[in-house]
Amino acid sequence: MGCDEDHDYQPPCRNNIVNASKAVWKALGVPADNWGELDITWSDASESFVAFLIVVQLVSDSTMYLCTESSKLLIKTNTSWGETFNILALKYKDPLIHPSLHPAAFETHTATEIMNRFSQGAHLLILVILLAHSVDIEAQSCRPSGKIRGKKPPPGKCNKENDSECCVEGKLYNTYDCSPAVSSHTKAFLTLNSFQRGGDGGGPAECDGKFHNDSNPIVALSSGWFNKRHRCFHRITISANGRSVAARVVDECDSTLGCDDNHDYQPPCDNNIVDASKAVWEALRVPRRDWGYMEITWSEA
Repeated sequence: MGCDEDHDYQPPCRNNIVNASKAVWKALGVPADNWGELDITWSDASESFVAFLIVVQLVSDSTMYLCTESSKLLIKTNTSWGETFNILALKYKDPLIHPSLHPAAFETHTATEIMNRFSQGAHLLILVILLAHSVDIEAQSCRPSGKIRGKKPPPGKCNKENDSECCVEGKLYNTYDCSPAVSSHTKAFLTLNSFQRGGDGGGPAECDGKFHNDSNPIVALSSGWFNKRHRCFHRITISANGRSVAARVVDECDSTLGCDDNHDYQPPCDNNIVDASKAVWEALRVPRRDWGYMEITWSEA
């Protein structure tokens, strides 16, 4: 919730925010001039304890199931008090995972049976520890390349159609030269954009220098995915809400620059955005009141 008296008329937090006191910023050694927004990772302080419990259970021969879930391993084990842990592992193609841990090699076995199938039991132990301390490799593979400081839009600038965000004076915004790796189910956030003349998309599309009708399923991709026009006019498949739609790439959602006249005084795009016309939202059958921001996956069509 937000934008009311209880929340001091501030907008709702995004779904990936850690809002910290100045003591945290000081402890991280961030210069005061750069306080405001910073890309971080965090973890539950109890992760090591969970890892220990899982290792103990595996060694004590509790039942463990290994199966495939897309391109990832799913490990499931029952604890001594009856609770079940479901852990989504690192991608099995990742070099950190031992090559003998290929998911196709396993059906259902006890921990002892699986341990006996390895030349060294440490492989399993290493896998469990990696799981407990891992974060999403795809999300971590692209770090901010810099920051820009927001400027207040001049009168008549920053089109707020489709609830577009305008730059805030003095606020620091991350910029990115990259995007997460593309896969058969690339995680992203779908946003709403107008590609028509006079819309909140600003100028003509980057791919052809033209404006486009919003009734067509078209998108702009974050700079890394746009890849210096290499994905111009490619068709991608967007999946969400139990449905899929094919859309054509016509523009860039600039992650490298923003808060200037060329970008209509809007902030830089995040590095994982698919900015879509209303036709895409309609094809996904998203209720009109929910248009604007939604988690999706996409792939090359």
